[in-house]
Amino acid sequence: RGDKNIVLIKADSTGYISGLEEVSHSKEIFDHLRVYPNPVRDYLHVDFGIDLLSGSRLELYDITGRKVRVFNVGGRKDFILDLRDLGIKPGVYILLLNTSLGRRSIRFIKE
Repeated sequence: RGDKNIVLIKADSTGYISGLEEVSHSKEIFDHLRVYPNPVRDYLHVDFGIDLLSGSRLELYDITGRKVRVFNVGGRKDFILDLRDLGIKPGVYILLLNTSLGRRSIRFIKE
């Protein structure tokens, strides 16, 4: 396996790109990360595969790059997002997992 990089594009509602951020996820810590079901209707399961280090955060962004919510997930092996409580509309969203070892983004679709 080679290193993989993702570029996170930040844009406003008019499509103006306000920034680019490279998100590296070459660490093996992310090899077991799973998000299901995808697409999702009510509950999104995030399985980290290992207990995350303290200070780890899961950030939820809409497709325009607007931060919707931040969750502290340090010390957890999995996490369930109740999308009904967040009141988000159907569309494409990005989860960004931030740990002291790196970051990884995952895209999912809310039905």
